[in-house]
Amino acid sequence: MIKLKKCNIKNWDGSKITPLMQIKDRVRVKTQYLDIINNELNNKTINYRFHDEPSRIINELIRWCHGSMGMYSQTKTGCFYIEQGTIDENSIVEHTVTVADLVNLYFHKKISFGLLLFFPVTLLSKKSNIFLNDFSKNNEDIYYPFRRYLKAKITNDIYTHAGMKVDLQSYNLSDHFNLVRATVSSSSDFYNSELKEIFDFFMLDKIINEFLSSINH
Repeated sequence: MIKLKKCNIKNWDGSKITPLMQIKDRVRVKTQYLDIINNELNNKTINYRFHDEPSRIINELIRWCHGSMGMYSQTKTGCFYIEQGTIDENSIVEHTVTVADLVNLYFHKKISFGLLLFFPVTLLSKKSNIFLNDFSKNNEDIYYPFRRYLKAKITNDIYTHAGMKVDLQSYNLSDHFNLVRATVSSSSDFYNSELKEIFDFFMLDKIINEFLSSINH
C-alpha cells in the first residue's frame, strides 16, 4: 500500500501542510531559479561551469519531491514496487527509470515535471542495487524499465505495492501508469487521497495518454 511521507509541519494558523503544498512551493522556487539560470546561459553572462546547473536543479528537485512522497531518503513507504524479501534497514529506494533519464525526458522531450514524479520507483535490497550499479546503470529502453533488472541478474521477484508480480521482461510504462491510476483512484485511503491531490494538480490523466502516444510503443 502506498503511503506518503507524513508531514508534521503546520501553517501559522495551525492547519496541516500537505505533501502537495510542499511540492508546489519547492517547484515554484526551483523553477524560478531555473529560469534565471537559463536566461543567463542564453545571454552568456555567467561562467561556463554553470552549464550543468539546470540538470542539477531538476535532478535534486525530483529527489526532493520523491522524499515528500515517501519514495526517497529515510521514508521508504511510498514506492510503487518492492523486491521480494526486502527488509527496510537493508533496502534502498531505486529509480527504475534512472534520474538521469528523467532529467533527459524533461529537457529534451519536454515532459511535464509532474509526470516525472509518478515514474516507477522500487524498494530494492542494497545487494541488488550493487548489481545494478555494476552491470546496468542506464535504461536501454525506458518503455520497459525493469529490463535493467534482468540485465543485472537480479533474481528476487519484484511486486507492485498491490501485490502483483512484475514480469521484468514485458512489464512496461503502460502497465505502470495503469497501476498509478488505480492507486490514486483508491482515495478512500487517506494517503492515496493525498497522492491523488498531486496527480490531479499536475493534470496527469491527460498527460499520461499524450506521453505514451509520443513514445510510439
